[in-house]
Amino acid sequence: MSNNGVKQIVIRHVFGSKANQIEHISLAGVNEITIGRDPKSNRAFDSSRDDVVSRRHAVIRVVRGDRISLRLPDLGSNNGTFHNGERIMAEMAS
Repeated sequence: MSNNGVKQIVIRHVFGSKANQIEHISLAGVNEITIGRDPKSNRAFDSSRDDVVSRRHAVIRVVRGDRISLRLPDLGSNNGTFHNGERIMAEMAS
């Protein structure tokens, strides 16, 4: 079994306390990355400065097979989850 060589993902923050920051996240041994203001999130946001981010906002799921694919479901956040400027209306796959 081979994969498409994806070793990391890159997140570019557009708004909030992390605006204009770029994060490189290794996918080695990772099955999901939780995103939110909950301090237990893998990618936690500041609860006082990032009020557009819900406590449990979204999750990036890594699906391994012949190639690696990513799933990005919104977890019912108040302000939505966006990918390349487009709001995700259902679980998005790439």
